[in-house]
Order: sequence, then structure tokens, then C-alpha cells
Amino acid sequence: MKREKKNAGGLRVEERRRYDYMIAWRERYIQKQQELLEGREEERALLLALLSLAFGKLIGDSGAGISVRQQDGDVLLQIQKEAVREALGRWQLQCAEEGEAYVLTFRPAKAPESAEAEHGDQA
Repeated sequence: MKREKKNAGGLRVEERRRYDYMIAWRERYIQKQQELLEGREEERALLLALLSLAFGKLIGDSGAGISVRQQDGDVLLQIQKEAVREALGRWQLQCAEEGEAYVLTFRPAKAPESAEAEHGDQA
């Protein structure tokens, strides 16, 4: 009987170590996924800023820090980093399909204060 209790106690300790390991692994995995998500959000904001500046230039907006030139049949669009920094967070983009075309709608982004007032504190 003593031996059975000792074996049962040993199994509980081993089981507890496995659970602790699984929990620690899950926490590390969640942290890594969170860091990847934050990186993707930063990348998305940067690409949106670049797109808004590029499309703005194509439709005739003479933005400062943006130049277009042709070279060997290619069209080169050069955007200064300061112009990109200024454009970060300024636009929201919506893309929709209409028949055989995509429609891109650029809208000025809402200020954080107005977005909170509109939706309330959802934290």
C-alpha cells in the first residue's frame, strides 16, 4: 500500500511538471504571436502610408517629398522618409470588388479621441 501511494505521488509530481511545461510553452507561443502581430500592424501602417502617397501623386496631388521619373521604360516613384512619417496613421483604406475591378477608398483616419467618443471605452 505504501508503494502504491509513493507511485501515485510520483505520478502527480510528473503530471504537474508536464502541465507546467505546457503552460509555459503556451505563454511563450502567445508572446511570440503577439510580437508577430504587432510587427504586421506596423508593416501594414507603413504600406498604407506609402500607398496613399503614391496614389495621391498619381492623381495629381503634388505632395512634398515625392518625385516621379522615368528610367529605361520604368516609372520610379521616390518618396522621402519624412513624407512617409507624416502620412503614417493619416489614412484608412477600404477595398471592395465591383464587377471586374477593385475599388480603393482612402479616408482620413479618425483621431483617437473622436474614435473613443464614438464607440465608447471598450477596454
